[in-house]
Amino acid sequence: TVLPPVIASQQEMQDAMTQALESAAAGALSVEEALAQAASKIDSLLG
Repeated sequence: TVLPPVIASQQEMQDAMTQALESAAAGALSVEEALAQAASKIDSLLG
């Protein structure tokens, strides 16, 4: 069995994506804006 690599900030990355999807679903941000925001946060977490 091959396990995926452990990423220290995995939960924070998932939280950023969840928040982005919720913002888009609520109409607070466009899909493009929400995904750009999530990508920026995830990029900063990855370094």
